[in-house]
Amino acid sequence: MQITVRVFFRSITIRNKELIPDKGPLMVLVNHPSTFMDPIVVATILNRKVFFLGKGVLFKNKIAAWLLPKFNVIPIYRQKDDPSLMNKNKDVFIKCFEHLENGGALLMFPEGTSITERKLRQIKTGAARIALGAEAQNNFELGVHIITIGLNYANPHKFNRDLFINIDKPIKVADFKDYYTRDEFQGAENLTEEIRKRLEKLIIAIEDDKTDELVKNIETLYKYKLSKELGISKKDKDADFTMTKNIIETVNYYLQYHPERVEKIRVRVQE
Repeated sequence: MQITVRVFFRSITIRNKELIPDKGPLMVLVNHPSTFMDPIVVATILNRKVFFLGKGVLFKNKIAAWLLPKFNVIPIYRQKDDPSLMNKNKDVFIKCFEHLENGGALLMFPEGTSITERKLRQIKTGAARIALGAEAQNNFELGVHIITIGLNYANPHKFNRDLFINIDKPIKVADFKDYYTRDEFQGAENLTEEIRKRLEKLIIAIEDDKTDELVKNIETLYKYKLSKELGISKKDKDADFTMTKNIIETVNYYLQYHPERVEKIRVRVQE
């Protein structure tokens, strides 16, 4: 898989890989723009064995049900797939708690679905509930950490494109003990919101399609010129990511304070 990833992408840039703990209970939470590539890419950059939480519907096929566990995939059941199987999640949570108690690593995609868009979909509370549940079962002395990783593909479906992997510092789950002790539901919500904010910071996330189209057009027309003016190399994907983030912030600022100006620019760009 490592060889496949190196061959498939033209370049892979990883920011802050040193922040990933190489031992101890860990949950790795990642955005999900590509169903197939995301788990492969993340597993190959981790210097440790990792277990995956995958959709329970994948296990309906007999061959998949036999094969997937050999790739360390644990099924998780979603109400929208089959409400009758939701009771199985209690056993899944227990298995995850045991895995974390043994110092293992779990990889999850908390959006719960995969669509190739420059957008972060709603973050589900399952990851936070597993992390907090494992800590609560061990008097918040287990030492579970959460690492958030942002995958930024030039195009995950095409060969010889670039990939920028953005990693944030670990979240110490025990820091949410007081929230969880007072109200388990609110504790999970607070941790989920922290996960959402971290992931949004790590990726190019644009909520509305019209704005995304404008940003892409600005990048097409202006990004090369701006890179030259700032002395940014084509190979510097870290700086390229920051530049796109700045373009988005600028567009959002003008959308809020001078929307009529944005509309005029949108028309000129289209022309």
